Amino acid sequence: AGAAPPPARSGIGPIGVQLYTVRDAMRADPDATLARLAAIGYREVEFAGYHDRPPRALRAALDRLGLAAPSAHVPLDELAPGRLDATLDAARTLGHRWLVVPWLA
Repeated sequence: AGAAPPPARSGIGPIGVQLYTVRDAMRADPDATLARLAAIGYREVEFAGYHDRPPRALRAALDRLGLAAPSAHVPLDELAPGRLDATLDAARTLGHRWLVVPWLA
């Protein structure tokens, strides 16, 4: 007898996309890019920069499209004193639960 198959999962939750993978499209047109991702079926996105868009404008787009943004990649210097409050304010506005530092120099 062979090994038993792995147990079936009851679900993996919403499928999301890391926006770094579409960074050129986000840079060119964040609203259209988010709309295309929502149309494909994504329900969660992870930001990797806000492309000079105010967090409130991005949040309005997310809400309009039925998207959530539970996390974001942020550079380490965004967590430094003097910048941390603004970073956390943006995170709260966008609904981020987690901030990820994706690399260290």
